[in-house]
Amino acid sequence: MNSKATSLRAWEPTPQQRYAAQLLAAGATWDYTSDKVQVNNATIARWLKLAGFHDLQARYESLIERTLTRQIEAGMEEMLSLWREMILGKVPARDKRLDRIQPIVTKYFERAFTVEDASDNGARGAPPLAQQFNIYPGQPPTP
Repeated sequence: MNSKATSLRAWEPTPQQRYAAQLLAAGATWDYTSDKVQVNNATIARWLKLAGFHDLQARYESLIERTLTRQIEAGMEEMLSLWREMILGKVPARDKRLDRIQPIVTKYFERAFTVEDASDNGARGAPPLAQQFNIYPGQPPTP
């Protein structure tokens, strides 16, 4: 009778299983995870076959994804807002926020827009500066 009551009881992860599920959800390897929770890979494999462990890992993955998505969206919104203010000349050069976003803005700005001295390329009659908007970094898609 005791075994039947045990089999009907909901699965509860051990602290090791909870930690392992967190590590695996974050992308850790089996070797790293087994080392951190002090079990062998066979134990990790056995835990991964448990529906409860699999569900726990999936919940952690979802939590990580939602958290990262919110952080990325907030960072992008801050960056775009600051970028707009920079373009309009509303941000003083000493604004410390520029230190955080300047490398990102520069990277994407340089990808999207390049200016070349066309006369250096032997283009006769060309304007001194040629502008190019790179809508598709790399190869443009074929129609």
